[in-house]
Amino acid sequence: QHEHNKPMDESIAHHSAHQYLIDILLPCAPTAEAAAKVGKSPAVAALDQRDAEPLVLRARLSMVRAFSAIRIFLPTDLRSRETRFFVLEAMRQVFAESRLGSGGIARECCLEIVPHLRVKDPVCLSLVRQAETAEERCKQLRAELVD
Repeated sequence: QHEHNKPMDESIAHHSAHQYLIDILLPCAPTAEAAAKVGKSPAVAALDQRDAEPLVLRARLSMVRAFSAIRIFLPTDLRSRETRFFVLEAMRQVFAESRLGSGGIARECCLEIVPHLRVKDPVCLSLVRQAETAEERCKQLRAELVD
């Protein structure tokens, strides 16, 4: 058993996600920092908005819908404005549409099961054919809805 795979401490096990607070770095509208200082909710900005201000906001863990699989370097101290802008720029680079496109590049980077991985298992091949058939049917239905 790995040292990190230890059973959860009994004192922690009964807590819910609603009881935990996490810090989230969000791109906010240019006036958000001033609004946050007077107790107002800051307005969130788009990640690609150049005049966005990165703010660290506290939220309950229960409000988080999902965690990204993408990981970036995070400095231990995000109190300085320069450090927050550094992280915001790293987020922009990771999620840049010019890098990922509209999904085409991401799809091209994915390995295909049959030609790239040389899978020959009949069950797997059958599932791949079913998925391809379902995908084609979805495209047909979308085209019919547009017409």
